[in-house]
Formats: sequence, structure tokens, C-alpha cells
Amino acid sequence: MIDVVDRTVVSYPQECDYFALSYVWGGISPSSNALENKCLPRTIEDAIKVTKALGRRYLWQWVDALCIDQSPNPTEAQMEEKRKQLDLMGTIYNCATVTLVAETGDDGDAGLSGISAPRLAQLKENIDGYVLFTVPQEHDLEVEDVTWSRRAWTYQEELLSRRMLRFNESQVLFDCVINQFEEGMDTTTFIKDGPPELPINRILPYTFRLPDYTTQPKVIEKRFKYFTTLLSEYTGRRMTYESDSLNAFRGVLQTLQKQPFPEGFVHGLPLRSHPASLAWMHVNSVMAKRRAEFPSWCWTGWEGQVRYWDQLQDDANAHWSNASTVDFELRFVSCHGNELEVEGWVVDLDNH
Repeated sequence: MIDVVDRTVVSYPQECDYFALSYVWGGISPSSNALENKCLPRTIEDAIKVTKALGRRYLWQWVDALCIDQSPNPTEAQMEEKRKQLDLMGTIYNCATVTLVAETGDDGDAGLSGISAPRLAQLKENIDGYVLFTVPQEHDLEVEDVTWSRRAWTYQEELLSRRMLRFNESQVLFDCVINQFEEGMDTTTFIKDGPPELPINRILPYTFRLPDYTTQPKVIEKRFKYFTTLLSEYTGRRMTYESDSLNAFRGVLQTLQKQPFPEGFVHGLPLRSHPASLAWMHVNSVMAKRRAEFPSWCWTGWEGQVRYWDQLQDDANAHWSNASTVDFELRFVSCHGNELEVEGWVVDLDNH
């Protein structure tokens, strides 16, 4: 992470209080000495300013040129070190005091709106004693089509963060697991008549965060359904390098592996606990494109958004009209490299 006071890259100090940064990389890579020379991309420089202004010393952000060994031919040990850091993404964002989010811009030079990048002013006018002011568009609609909301890497960064300070073209927003606070509302206008019927601080949908499984047992009961929802949302996003198909989801998988999938994942699928997870399919509008470096039986091996049959539940048994139950459950045996071995019953449809 970056020590914003000394402008150096340091190892994580134990029990330190730090900020994280989520932004669109956009292919802009700083040189290895960009930190000390103060020539980092604008978004990172702005994040350093905000971190210092809010009284924090450490900022974590994923910049390979600064934090990862850039050897042209990395050794197996160097590759393993990078994999370890990818696996820690969930912990890194979840443990950050707050994640600074650059919601606007297409690359690292866009800057944080309101810091180095201009921001739209909220118009306000007093006419005959009446105060009229513009209200920013609802946040979800405002960022629906921005690049940050469509990138694969930013999905887990949002999902795993406990608190976020969002910078966009109209305002700064702060949200946590429960509430969202919008800067652009002039709450003094509600003092006379009381607050509006709908609270300004709206409750966030649970899919925006990984829930606390110790307090939400229903999530454990429907864990496969929950996993398929996350996977469908993630695979609907875009990435620059197809080789990141699994990497950009590793933080989510590692977090899910703690609870509610202690059995773990095989190439991104919960095959040990739910062999039926092999039954994924692409959404109707997707033209499937192969990713050769991943196994063909897994979602990582194909470009495009995936989904599961709505009726596919944790219980993979087939229930017939006479109320009898036939065990058609697929069983996971082993996986070696890209070769998967499963077992189950086979039915000859020609004779039925």
C-alpha cells in the first residue's frame, strides 16, 4: 500500500487504518518511480489528497507497476505471490476504513470529481420567498451506464467494501451496508413541513453487499441461489484481458468460502457441495466466445453473461407426479487441471 505522507510503497503495517481505492484503470500504467516524482495518474493523486485530508496515512490500490514485480518473465514464485494478493482482495476491501470510488471517467487520468476534475453545481434560486433547487438524478440511474459500473474488477470492489465514499459528476455520496447519504439534498427545506414520506437515506439491496451470514441464516439455506445471482451479475460485466475471467472474482469466492461455502470452489464453481452448478447457460442475447486457457465446462471458459435455470435449487433430486423421489443427483469425484470427473445415472431416452 501507499504511505501518502512519505509517498512510498510499504508493506501492510499491522492493525493500520487505511483507505482503499476503486477506479477504472483504462490501460494507464505509471512508471515505477511515478510515486516519488508525483506523476501518478490523476485519480490516484486525488485519492492521496483525500486520504491525507481525512487524516489517514495509508491508501491501498491495485497498481501493478507500483506493487507487483514487473519481471517480463515472472517465475512461478512471483506468479504465486500475485495469486495470493488476488485471493486477499476480499479481505483488503472489507477491512478498509472506507473505499474511495471514482465513478466517473474512462481511465486513471480522469481524476475524482470535485477534487481535480470539475463537478456539476447544484442550482439554487430564491423566488418570492420560495427556494427552488435542482436535485441530482437518482444515484442508481446516474451511474447505470458509466464505465465503472460495467467493469468486472469493480464488481467485487463494491460488493466487498463495508463503506464507500463515491465521487461522481453531481455530488459525493457516502454509503455503508445499511444506508446511503447523498450530499446533493438540501435538507433545510424539509424543516418546516417535516421530512418527506420516503427517507432520503434509502436502504440498499442486499445484493450490493455480501451479508453477515451469522445474522442471516436464510442466506445459508438459499446459498446456491445467492451464488448464481452474484455470478450472473459479475459475468455481465466487461474486462480488458480475458485471462482475468477468474482473477477478478477471486475476492468474492474467497469470502464465500469462509461462509456459506466451506467446501470451496473448483474453477469458480461450488462443485463439491453443488455438482449441479455445472448446469450454467448463457443468457439468450449472448454470442458465446471461447476462452481457451480455461476449461470448457466452466463459466470462466466462455465470454458473456451466464445464468441458471430458475427451478434449479439446492436439492437436485427429480420429483415426479406420484410423489416418489428418484435420486438423479450428480456427484463430484475429482478435478485434475482442467479435467473434471463426475458420476451419476444415465437414462436411455430412446427406450422411454
